Amino acid sequence: PDFLLVQQITDHDQLDFLAGQLEDLLGGDYGTIIAEQHPGYWAPVDCGYKKHQTNGIIYRKGRFTYIYGTKKTWPAKVSKGDDCDPAKAPRYRNLASKFTDTLSAGKKQLAIASIHWPVVDGCGVTNAELTQNMLKTYTGVEMYIWGGDVNLPDLSSQSPSAGYKPWYERANVELNDPDNIGYRDAVWHHCQGSTGSAAALKQCLLDNHTLPFGVKPRYDYLFFKYANDYKPGDAANPPPADGVHTVTFEEAGAAQAPDDSPLSYSKHRAVRAYIHW
Repeated sequence: PDFLLVQQITDHDQLDFLAGQLEDLLGGDYGTIIAEQHPGYWAPVDCGYKKHQTNGIIYRKGRFTYIYGTKKTWPAKVSKGDDCDPAKAPRYRNLASKFTDTLSAGKKQLAIASIHWPVVDGCGVTNAELTQNMLKTYTGVEMYIWGGDVNLPDLSSQSPSAGYKPWYERANVELNDPDNIGYRDAVWHHCQGSTGSAAALKQCLLDNHTLPFGVKPRYDYLFFKYANDYKPGDAANPPPADGVHTVTFEEAGAAQAPDDSPLSYSKHRAVRAYIHW
């Protein structure tokens, strides 16, 4: 993989350890960028693993070069009464950076963000717009990509007849929000290309759930779009993508053999895709 967008990592040592595992398994060199080197203590959570957490990006050095000084962080917003206030927990500090694709013609650049939003509805639209505004501060790029743990489903209920949530309509370029921020959702794109009706498309989204509990919603997403100065960033001209896949728990367990654990912590399924210039 060229990039891994990582959420809920303990600190820089753990992120470097994960990058080292990739190097051992796959070869090549991987670099790391983290929102906070040593995230502060978060008292409200009842799980010891979550007391110190932040977010990170792992990138393949053989293909991409991090442009030093471009790291930016910002807190996600959380509902407080009728307002959306900055979340205080370090685990909700989002991270973005700018990279050069050393193998592309003209050494194209892209901005990438690893995001984690609070488990509260009401500020999803705000967080989507905030992510877009942060990525747009990067000049000279040809593509924007962001992904991670949104902590919100795409559908208003887990049914093929359900409508889309407001945050998702704001983010997904192929829906009808007039204030849409113009991003393609990798899984939605895959489902659109493999189904023949609106209900079948939504059932495909349900089949790509990333949580195992109860109604099994999607909480984890991968969004991308061209920068307008490079190619039109609209529904008619979004970047092509293929190889879209939601990693199953069975696949994760088999990859970890012979230690086929029940995956008792977190239980989020990862999403992957090839995104093309």
